[in-house]
Amino acid sequence: MATQLYFSLHTNDRLGFSETPTKFVLQPWQLMLIILAIWINQPQKVIEYLRTENAILKEQLGKKRILLSDDQRRRLAVKGKLIGRKQLEQAGTLFTPDTILR
Repeated sequence: MATQLYFSLHTNDRLGFSETPTKFVLQPWQLMLIILAIWINQPQKVIEYLRTENAILKEQLGKKRILLSDDQRRRLAVKGKLIGRKQLEQAGTLFTPDTILR
């Protein structure tokens, strides 16, 4: 037996009076689709936050260069190689793709 969720919607007119509630059934596949959409959107929010954080760091640094240690360069190279040059250019990172992929 399939489980169904019932939702009741109340629509309001301009004066704030409620009309008759409208009911609709949310099928299990629709619920899974909603959960999947929310789950997929989460990493994007993290990426946008990190891009904003990087932009702020760039503003504070101005034209100053960031000097990397060999270990830092190696860690960036491993991650950068997985992403690829084109994606690195689009990401607008603190370092050029040439620096990371060298």
